[in-house]
Amino acid sequence: MTVVLPTTILVLGTYFTYNDQMTIGTLILFYTLLNYLIEPVRNLSDAYQGTRTALGAADRLQDFLFEEGNKEEKSIDLPQFEKMSINISKYDWEDNTIFRDFTLELNKNDRVLISGDSGRGKSTLLHLVMNFL
Repeated sequence: MTVVLPTTILVLGTYFTYNDQMTIGTLILFYTLLNYLIEPVRNLSDAYQGTRTALGAADRLQDFLFEEGNKEEKSIDLPQFEKMSINISKYDWEDNTIFRDFTLELNKNDRVLISGDSGRGKSTLLHLVMNFL
């Protein structure tokens, strides 16, 4: 749409200007105002695509959180435990304290969601937890 519509406006505008049915000023006006038509349509398209992506992610998250695992799925053998506690008194990275006095307690069959902004230590936490196992 970002290429087809401006090209169409220029081709038709050139045709109408050549046949004295439109002035050059009108053609320039149409071409200039074209962005006011294209930008809202592009924004709607981006919003629609974002909504579809979010709904797909929500479906996958719902499947993970609320459905029992398929018995045929391959699984990773982890140590069996009834309760697991992880205590991180302090973890530094390049003169920055990432974790201080962090405690995580999990019971068997618990499900955990780790969320947060980018760069806040989610992956670091998972790497540390995997090293404890």
